Amino acid sequence: MTEINELEVKERQPTEMEDVRGRRVKTILLPLIQIGTGTGSEKIELPEVRLVSSGEDGPSSGKTYGPDRARAWKKASEWVQEIVIDQDPLVEEKRYQNRVKAEQAYLYRREDPELYQWQDDEENLKKLRTKYSGLKRALVERIGRPTRRDFAELYPHEYEDPGLSERARRAVRDLKAVFGAGTVRSENSQG
Repeated sequence: MTEINELEVKERQPTEMEDVRGRRVKTILLPLIQIGTGTGSEKIELPEVRLVSSGEDGPSSGKTYGPDRARAWKKASEWVQEIVIDQDPLVEEKRYQNRVKAEQAYLYRREDPELYQWQDDEENLKKLRTKYSGLKRALVERIGRPTRRDFAELYPHEYEDPGLSERARRAVRDLKAVFGAGTVRSENSQG
């Protein structure tokens, strides 16, 4: 099974007077996930994360722009799912059983069977999370934990409805399944 070893974050300066929603971009982080070790290792780019100024910031400090943070965490969780979770023998076996159950239900005109969802298998996910726990710590340190608001801004409701859109809800659900329930913080908590 492939290992996710570390997160490398490069920085670059923004172009002259680059801003987002009226706030000046101070620095742009370029996160890279290192997969494997030695000659067979590769680096996977995550989306850029902009650090923007806010009214109370000093001249050298920057605050992570929420939708960028959510986008980076979502992409990281997708890569972890593809590299670690989808390759897990238990998950592969359960997915095979899902196909068999679905085919039998279709052929014999039975009701839809209850199918395995990897997102709900907390026991197996706890074991798998040890393989990429360093990535989670590094993401928290470098870009911060995402909030529900980050996802609401990244995937807004089509008709200005309150709460999270369906797409944002799915992204938060998958992120919590991959990295653990405490990954997404409420808007009021720090960290």
